[in-house]
Amino acid sequence: MSDPTPGIAPAPTDPELIDKDPPPWGELCPNDWKAAEYDKTKFEGVWLGPGFCYKTECAGKASVSNHCMCYTCVCFYCCGIPMIPDLTWTCGKNCWMSEGGSTYIYGEGDVVYHAWLCCPWEKWTRVDTGGPPSHEGITMER
Repeated sequence: MSDPTPGIAPAPTDPELIDKDPPPWGELCPNDWKAAEYDKTKFEGVWLGPGFCYKTECAGKASVSNHCMCYTCVCFYCCGIPMIPDLTWTCGKNCWMSEGGSTYIYGEGDVVYHAWLCCPWEKWTRVDTGGPPSHEGITMER
């Protein structure tokens, strides 16, 4: 095994450490941070993170919609209003990428790691225990 890149910490291998901190900066969907079980519906729901420039009022909350095949939509909140939609798709087990430059990893312990473009990874935690409301079975009354 080669020496790790200077300034980038090596990925932990101990399962107890996997969900403690975000992955090292500069890695794209590192396997050591992914959950062992793959279920794309676990990524769906509402998540809280540090927010844009670590200000939670802007992009510190995101809602992930139900999947349609490999696609989903991550909608970022700003000042409590969902206003920044980002078309997102799976790019492997427990890894998603978006057209807005985001990369997401669903990790052990029900956490999501998010990186935008070349910014460092950040850790998100779930707000609710399920996915977004389902519209199945709802009929419109006239």
